[in-house]
Amino acid sequence: MEVIIKLIAMKISFCLFIVLLINGFNSNQNDPFLIKGDLTFQKVSFMSLYGASDSAYHFYLNKIDSTLLLGENRENHEYELFKHFDNLRVHNLLKSPYVFLRDESDSSIVIYLSIREYDKIKDFKHSELIDDHKKVIISLEVQQLDKHIYYSEKIVDLMRVSEQTYPNRKPIKKFF
Repeated sequence: MEVIIKLIAMKISFCLFIVLLINGFNSNQNDPFLIKGDLTFQKVSFMSLYGASDSAYHFYLNKIDSTLLLGENRENHEYELFKHFDNLRVHNLLKSPYVFLRDESDSSIVIYLSIREYDKIKDFKHSELIDDHKKVIISLEVQQLDKHIYYSEKIVDLMRVSEQTYPNRKPIKKFF
C-alpha cells in the first residue's frame, strides 16, 4: 500500500512539474524584448496591406480565404504569402505599417508597428539618407507574436547618425 501511495505522489509531482514547465514557456513566449538595428529599405515589399484601399483590402481578403480554403499548390509562393497574411489577420496586423531592420547578422527582419510609432519614422527617405551619408539606428521593444511576426508599440531610441546607410544586402529571413 505504501508503494502505491508513493507512486501516486510521484505521478502527481511529475504532472505538476509538467504543468509548471508548460506555463513557464507560455508566459515567456510573448514577453517583450529589446532589439536594435539599422533602418533599411527594400526596393519592393508586400508584407502587409497597409495603405491599401478598401476595395483592394477586401479583394485580398477574399483571395486569402479562397487560396487557403482550396489548399491547392501548397508549394506555391502565393499560397505561402497568403498563409502569412492570414497569420497577420489573426494577430490584427494585416493593415499595419512595418519597417525593415538590419540586425547584427546583416540580415533584415520585418517589424510591424503601431501607427503612433510608425509616424515617428515614416518620413525617413532612403535616397536622402544616402545623399547625406546618414543612417537611422532604432531600438524597439518587440514582441514575437508568431513565427516571423514581430510587433512593436514602443520605439525606445531613434538616432540619425553620420554613417552610410545601405540597401539590404542579404535576403529577409525566410517567413514561410
